[in-house]
Amino acid sequence: MKKLITALSLVLASQVAMAAQECSTDFGKTAPNSRYTYSDAGTVTDLKTGLTWMRCPVGMTWNAANEECTGTRATMSWQLALFTAKQIRNKDGNHLLHNFADKKNWRLANIKELVSLTERACHSPAMNSTGFASGYSLKDGDDVLGRYVWSNTPNGDGKHVATFDTTNGEVFNRDPLDSSFKSTLLLVTDE
Repeated sequence: MKKLITALSLVLASQVAMAAQECSTDFGKTAPNSRYTYSDAGTVTDLKTGLTWMRCPVGMTWNAANEECTGTRATMSWQLALFTAKQIRNKDGNHLLHNFADKKNWRLANIKELVSLTERACHSPAMNSTGFASGYSLKDGDDVLGRYVWSNTPNGDGKHVATFDTTNGEVFNRDPLDSSFKSTLLLVTDE
């Protein structure tokens, strides 16, 4: 019996790891393609909020020819996420993403900005598939924590920071001092 349960668990885990975005046809999209403008440079501008986002999480690179993010999402602590965003903004920091797509003020989004990306008709990820899905689709071997995105929003208790779960658009509060929890970094700018 234990072998059967273990075998079923492995089959289910492999199916979840290779799951593609699924969308309901029963109701309209909340973040349709018409809401965004897309740049071959690797950015998406949200016409509703005016914010410009990197299409790929830090660690991945936008491949315009294939219209997808390639590479591996970087997962990091909240402190490292803040430091990385600061280095990207620093003209003397020599970060590869400095001045990405001719924009200088890349930063961590607040939780409301991240939640605004939620496509309520879809899951795995619950984000616009043209703009962001290739960076947050779960692939075999991916770090499951890579589906979470750090925000710059502390919880009211002062001990937690809000993270955005790209799988289903939920918000979870995490202890930023917990070194075992690492999440991704999806940067935004007001430019």
